[in-house]
Amino acid sequence: MSTYAELKTKVAEALSDPSNGTFTPSAIAAIIQEGFAEVGRIAPERFHEDVILVANQMSYQLRSSAAPLSLTTPFGVAATNVLTSTAHGLVAGTAVKFLTLTGGAGLATGAVYFVIATGLTADNFEVSITPGGAAVDFTTDITVGTLQRVGFNQAVPEIEVLRVELWDGAQTPALQLSVIDPADGEYINDSQAGWKLWGGILDIPRTVIINAAGNESTWLLKVWGYSPYAPLVDDADVNSMSSELEQALLIYCHVAGLRRLNASRELFTQWQTRSGNTDMSPAGLMNALNIAMEEWRHKANGIRVLREAPG
Repeated sequence: MSTYAELKTKVAEALSDPSNGTFTPSAIAAIIQEGFAEVGRIAPERFHEDVILVANQMSYQLRSSAAPLSLTTPFGVAATNVLTSTAHGLVAGTAVKFLTLTGGAGLATGAVYFVIATGLTADNFEVSITPGGAAVDFTTDITVGTLQRVGFNQAVPEIEVLRVELWDGAQTPALQLSVIDPADGEYINDSQAGWKLWGGILDIPRTVIINAAGNESTWLLKVWGYSPYAPLVDDADVNSMSSELEQALLIYCHVAGLRRLNASRELFTQWQTRSGNTDMSPAGLMNALNIAMEEWRHKANGIRVLREAPG
């Protein structure tokens, strides 16, 4: 698996522009993100997510598109309740959840917390269980941790849900309580007949929330489905795709770059002056594009995922 920086280098080299003389770094990044979207559409990632229930809440965001943040030294200090993540970019009121925690007794992974104005700096922050509330008092220092922003503005609309179940996580092992049917699978497609997915937001029938009242800390929703791949942001971010899918990504990026050259005479002329490209004519470029598109069509058919029906 390659880092984002390595992918940028591979795409630039495939387009015979290793020094970014024609395709700027931002253009290469745009091509890669376009490739992520296309591969994710054809061969999406299968996911299973545990969703923590919140009292009186029927709508839940699935799989935030925001990249995880890592806590950095000194991570989390119990004496002050201050958390540290260099250049975190969080603002007061931002909802976050911890993905991993070592230490930090009093905080829980998966639970939703809110950044508060108290103690908020470029690198430090504190969290509360309610917007603008008191800081959570964790009683042991944190030595390792990751967290993620959550919120409706970061929903992933391309998500497809296959199955939703209600489980009791307090049992050992966890106990399945019920299967929640999709609303569009019922005799009458009503919002309260079952779960519905809209723009990456999962809506649960009111009856489920009423039945779970008082058990929100231990009951949870288990959700299975398909999702696009998380976009890469920093050069050190690692592509989570398999080797085969990364190869498909690079093939598509090659096609996308050649399409840009074919569509812009100015861009092609600039690219043509680079070392190794001077013998490429417009007709030769069109031929190269056709060959690359055929390679992509063959690869896309090989990686295509047939979706299961929701149920």
